[in-house]
Amino acid sequence: HSMRDGGVTTWRRVRLLSVLLEITTGACVMQVELTPRTTSPSIYRSTGLTPVGLPNSEHASGACSSVLPSGAIAALEGKGYFVLPDFLTAAEARALAQDALACESAGLGRVARVGSVALGTHATKENVRRSTLVPLYPPPPTSVGCVETRMHLYDRARALCDILNKAALSFAPAPLERFQIELAYLAYPPGGYYRRHIDVPASRGGWLPRGRSQEDGGSFQQTELRRVVSFLIYLTEGWTEAAGGELRVYTPSDGAGDSNGDSATESYVDVPPLAGSLVCFRSDCVDHEVLTTNRHRQCVVGWLRAMRCHS
Repeated sequence: HSMRDGGVTTWRRVRLLSVLLEITTGACVMQVELTPRTTSPSIYRSTGLTPVGLPNSEHASGACSSVLPSGAIAALEGKGYFVLPDFLTAAEARALAQDALACESAGLGRVARVGSVALGTHATKENVRRSTLVPLYPPPPTSVGCVETRMHLYDRARALCDILNKAALSFAPAPLERFQIELAYLAYPPGGYYRRHIDVPASRGGWLPRGRSQEDGGSFQQTELRRVVSFLIYLTEGWTEAAGGELRVYTPSDGAGDSNGDSATESYVDVPPLAGSLVCFRSDCVDHEVLTTNRHRQCVVGWLRAMRCHS
């Protein structure tokens, strides 16, 4: 994309040098900013939902590591998910919401589909999903919205990837690739929803080949990717219970996903989409759905992925 002034060009060069420095030194940027505030929104208390599945005492006392609450990784390993209120400040969530609206207004949104492009199952199914998506990789044009706001989001996503890699997640088949993160703005209109599903397709164990298909001549990359950790960052301010649109996370008693919907062996948690909150869950085995929303609802959706050579 062409640059409108020398300042933007200089800024992009500085960002490139920063990325190169990270690659060279292995530095983990922005980790200090992942420390949450210690107050919990009242709606969490009223619904009985404790952040991250932590004891109330830990969250109230602010007992956490320098990057994530101490129980977050344990909750992700044991329960398959965690919820972290105040991952973003109100100002950060507002800036991202404004950028998302700018991208939508510029016509960058598209109907969100289900299935996989790589597997040839990508399709629009409004009976399953009703929402719109603005992909952030490749990035939107620099003439739309606020580039700096999006760069800050990229930094936060890569920092989260670094933290989870440092934790050496037992269910990760390989290290999470910090430069292979899927990231997008996601909007649900009034009446929007996403029916129950899992983020990893059953075919090929969820591993999707990169590059062109064999029918198109094949790919020189000889690698494939798989979603490992899904995450959501909510952006809509002033949310109330009457607005609906909660994320329903199913929690089977045996700790594994149950796509058959056997209510005798599972329960669920409804997570309110409060601005600034982060939800992380396993992509391979946590069933979830977005309940019907009664007002426009915005969020960031992303997937941290692992990579391997073709088997």
